[in-house]
Amino acid sequence: TLQSLKLETQPQITIAGLETILHGCPLLRSLEILGFEPTPEDVERILPLSSTLLFFKFGKPPPYFGADEPEKWTSAVLSTEGRTIIQPYRKEVPVTKDKFPPPVVANANLSKEKISKMEEETTNMWEFLL
Repeated sequence: TLQSLKLETQPQITIAGLETILHGCPLLRSLEILGFEPTPEDVERILPLSSTLLFFKFGKPPPYFGADEPEKWTSAVLSTEGRTIIQPYRKEVPVTKDKFPPPVVANANLSKEKISKMEEETTNMWEFLL
């Protein structure tokens, strides 16, 4: 089962396409779609479709809308209660205790730990295969 998907330069993907990915990959934990430019409202609506997605990176280099304005993504962060780390292009949306409730911050921190462990396991698997 697919747990991580990275699509490079995909500006033609639609919200319906993203819904299809999330429904078709029920255990997806990490999704990167570079070139895809959803609005904060799109992300807020789409992310709750997956109960397993921990990391979502998207966008293109600035001046992409919202890439340098993390506050625009607050509702999207809250839509998963902090479970999904949102990263428009290169800047992760900071989930800090001064801007979010403690349970949301705790969920985000737990997701970061899981992502780190998942990356470590992937690296170890490649070393084993080589």
